[in-house]
Amino acid sequence: MQSNQHSNLTLGSFSTLAGKIILTGKKAMRMAYNWRERRQLELLLRYDRAQLDDLGVSRRDIEHVLSLPLWRNPSLELERRRGMHRPR
Repeated sequence: MQSNQHSNLTLGSFSTLAGKIILTGKKAMRMAYNWRERRQLELLLRYDRAQLDDLGVSRRDIEHVLSLPLWRNPSLELERRRGMHRPR
């Protein structure tokens, strides 16, 4: 009886560990994606004010999203901030 309980415990522990590994992998993938997004958004800092105005963002908006924690998607945040500047 004990060996059966031991194998169930091991299987349960394995599935918990596997779940944690999967979540960690997903977080790592999200952070890598967000890192790439940041590199792309950094290019916008080369634009002049008129070009940024045409896009509906400010230099301050871009700098803000680039300073966010890596687990946050900077493109989504920039789009949210962009919507704040649009005339209604």
